[in-house]
Amino acid sequence: DETQRLFKAEQQRVAELAVITSVQETLASKLEFREMINIVGDKISEVFNTQEMSIRLVDHVSNIVSFPYITDHGVKLEVEPMPLGVGFTWEVVRTRQPLVINNNMAERSAEFGSFTIGDEPIPTLSFLGVPIISGDEVIGVVTIESKYENAFKPSDVSLLVTLANSMSVALENARLFDEPERRARESLVLNEVG
Repeated sequence: DETQRLFKAEQQRVAELAVITSVQETLASKLEFREMINIVGDKISEVFNTQEMSIRLVDHVSNIVSFPYITDHGVKLEVEPMPLGVGFTWEVVRTRQPLVINNNMAERSAEFGSFTIGDEPIPTLSFLGVPIISGDEVIGVVTIESKYENAFKPSDVSLLVTLANSMSVALENARLFDEPERRARESLVLNEVG
């Protein structure tokens, strides 16, 4: 039994390493911010076999959270930015720690002032959110949800934390890379209008 358990644990580690390597290769090869977010979001959804997943970015200057990648029942949604300050996302940002909720979802949602985005014919029963940290600041949160209780194990938390850590540097680099291009486009439009 012990040999079998160790063998399965080793297989799990090999699979996790393959996922991490795949995401890191994607992050290294893509500089366009939106494309990188979509590829990583799709990969995380595939790895965790979930149809409810999001990458949420935090703007501390305007105190809002945006949703460049969010799926509900496997459908990508366009969601307007929202104020930051309540809910599960705020708790992850505030504590800078993963948040795992595997049961008592209704009570925990009320406790944090959390709410659902999108249609929920089957309620979320488990939630996992991890911070994306760049330097000393939480720049985002990666979340996955499940329609089953007790869906997330410590190994899931560890894998998602590793993926979020990989994303942090790449996201910051892509954002910095896109910033001059965005400003140049804005300047061109202002010049044309002028």
